[in-house]
Amino acid sequence: MTIRTVLAAIALLGAPATAQEAAPAVLTGVGFAPISSQPAKTDEERRLLAIRASHLAALRNLAEQVYGVKLQSQSSASNTSLQSDSIRASVSGTVSGARIVKITPKGDDTYETIVEMRRPASGAD
Repeated sequence: MTIRTVLAAIALLGAPATAQEAAPAVLTGVGFAPISSQPAKTDEERRLLAIRASHLAALRNLAEQVYGVKLQSQSSASNTSLQSDSIRASVSGTVSGARIVKITPKGDDTYETIVEMRRPASGAD
């Protein structure tokens, strides 16, 4: 087998694309929030708060895609038995230029919000 044949075979098998080729031009964030758990006196206020909470969750989803998620983990063991295990996740960044695509009630107690934004041109910090 020649090197040209090997390279052609790899191309046909779908060699992985570079990160820039695989990255979509538009990022989509999705967020959900329950209506019944919102702290309000009326059903209308609970619905509005659920819409706002689902919007914020969708923006957080976008921020996670742009900036990544910081994970912290801690475990402890005693006498070869796991005593505790905890994982914390956080994201920090500014989401600018996102637009709401759709706000939809899902079932009787949930709102879904979909937002999108163009991928930043260079690495976001």
